[in-house]
Amino acid sequence: MPFPYASRDDMIRHCTLDEVVALTNLSDASATTIDEDVLSQGLAGAAEEVDAYVGNRYSLDMLHGLDPAPAMLIKANCVIARKDLDGVNTRESVLEAYRDIIRFLTQITKGMATLNLGSSQPEPPRDSPQFSAPAPVFTRETLSDYGQF
Repeated sequence: MPFPYASRDDMIRHCTLDEVVALTNLSDASATTIDEDVLSQGLAGAAEEVDAYVGNRYSLDMLHGLDPAPAMLIKANCVIARKDLDGVNTRESVLEAYRDIIRFLTQITKGMATLNLGSSQPEPPRDSPQFSAPAPVFTRETLSDYGQF
């Protein structure tokens, strides 16, 4: 099962308790408690989507080992889970928040944004070219008396 960056409490802080109850019980409008299985599946599925973006730039093992997870990954996990749990008739405000977070995650993939992890630098993209060359033969020093007669 994918590593969720957000917890149940993060999701409640991102939405509200009432909204999380409603999102996890779409077929039962009278429900008064969170369906923990539905929420766990929603957060795990959203984490998979987040990983698909950030895994191109950061080591997932490193990110999954951070405690707490970076705030933007928690937010992304909650926004995507909220959209996924919202059902067939997703509200426009939820879709707009989803589009915004996907734009941010895309910027991470392209190297235009970072997670501000301090000393942990992003890995270079896996499909980027790698360059190497032998030491130069001609340098200022080796050519210093060239042209002097």
